[in-house]
Order: sequence, then structure tokens, then C-alpha cells
Amino acid sequence: MSTTELVGEYNRLAAIRNVPPLKAWKDSRVKLFELVSILRTVRPGGPSPASAPAADSKMPLQRRPRGTPIRNAIVEALMVVTHYVERDTRRVVSNKEAMTRDRKTLLSVGLPYTECLERVKAKHPGCKTTLGALRVAAIRARNGLDGYEVFQLPQKRPHRKSKSNAR
Repeated sequence: MSTTELVGEYNRLAAIRNVPPLKAWKDSRVKLFELVSILRTVRPGGPSPASAPAADSKMPLQRRPRGTPIRNAIVEALMVVTHYVERDTRRVVSNKEAMTRDRKTLLSVGLPYTECLERVKAKHPGCKTTLGALRVAAIRARNGLDGYEVFQLPQKRPHRKSKSNAR
């Protein structure tokens, strides 16, 4: 598409979505194409003309990065190591003692998923993260899938207490 066709498409979408139209475009065609694609994702009647930025600005709409702050909070909570356990005797070893021991004989123990979820929700109130989402995020972080870096997570997590033990 030419620049004039992209400006026409932008103005057509801007009229539907209550965004000020463009009169002319002197910047790169790629940026204009990005603006058109952003306007295609905004729901009709979304932002009002009063809250929309001025027409002379280069970027009328900004998209916020989705999920990255919550994803970082999830990974931080999942990476916490509370203590270590010997593989053979199941004896608890403190973090200080584990630094001097051979790591092949120890299992790292992390926070339970319920506590990880509490930490994430404390950092980002109103987030819709669930226990299942934490488990999936742990698998993806271990394997480096879906944009996660490969993280060294604890090898073991305590199970949540059953209702009969909680009394």
C-alpha cells in the first residue's frame, strides 16, 4: 500500500474509533502501517476524542506491553529457594550449609504454588493469575518456551496441605 492509501485507511478507522484523523504523513510508511494495525485492534468507540492525543503527534496510540510485568513477578516467585534437602536421608539443609556441600547430593526446595500466587497477587493486585497458570509458567520457564528464558527453578515444591491436615 502507498502512503496515501495508508493515511486513508487510518482516517477511516480513526472515524470509527473516535481518534483524530491525520492530515498528512511525513514519517516512515512502516510506522504508519503500525498505527493502522493498532487502530484495527482497538474496539470501536473506545477512547473518546478528548482523551485522544493531538493529531500532530507522531504516535497517536501507544500499546502497552502485555503480561511482561506479571510474567516477571511469576518467575521471581517461582525461583525462590527456601532450603535444600539431602537426596538420600531427606534431612533439611540450610542455604548457608548448602553453599559448602556438593550440589549433586542436594535437592532445592522452593515455595509452594499457593505462596507464589500470593506473592504475585500482592505485587500486582487484580491480576487473574491462577495456580494452574503458575504451574504452566514453571514448565515453560524450565524449558524456555513461549518467550521465557531458561531459568534454574527449584527441583521440588512442598505440596499444599490437605483439608484434613489443616484443622
